[in-house]
Amino acid sequence: MVKWHLVKNVGFQFISSSNGKEESNLSKSDLNNGKVAINITIDNSKPTEVIYLIDNAESTSTMKSGLIDTIKSNATSLEALTNMKQGVITTSNGELIYKPLDSKNITTSLDEIKALAVGSVGEYDKMFEKASSEFTKTVNNKIIVAFLTNMGTKTPEEIAALKNMINTYKTNGINVVVYGIDLADQTNFESIFESSTRYVLTSANL
Repeated sequence: MVKWHLVKNVGFQFISSSNGKEESNLSKSDLNNGKVAINITIDNSKPTEVIYLIDNAESTSTMKSGLIDTIKSNATSLEALTNMKQGVITTSNGELIYKPLDSKNITTSLDEIKALAVGSVGEYDKMFEKASSEFTKTVNNKIIVAFLTNMGTKTPEEIAALKNMINTYKTNGINVVVYGIDLADQTNFESIFESSTRYVLTSANL
């Protein structure tokens, strides 16, 4: 069992944990003082699947390389555990790209993601739908870890539909953890992911 921990200027780490709950232990004041962290306990005593969503809008371009290298390192660490399945989803030129991540292709697959042309703004809804469809139905431990930089322009109806979709995932046992990075406007982010573990941070904190 591992706990996935993100700390400002340190990156993701795996530390031992004694329970199987998803948790966050930083207070709002900690965050306001520049500490950025999230703890995700992954209980791999039973089949567990993690899918990473990477916003590939142009606003991600300056941080994408470092972000993907971090995911590469951690996907490699998780792959060494039993009962683990991982994948990554992004967009490029209007297309959804899904790549499974296993011991044979983690580096190659993520380097290919890094090299993709940018996608369109605000396509994260399609990425979440794709992630939901890629999970194995019989697996109970399902985690989406999303990195978003641009929420795009959405109508109130679209915002409501997205919020309902995310809430439904939670009801169906899909844990959603989302990072809003360098967001120009946090309003839609906070509304859509109200029921999710979420953090707003700057690329300097990655």
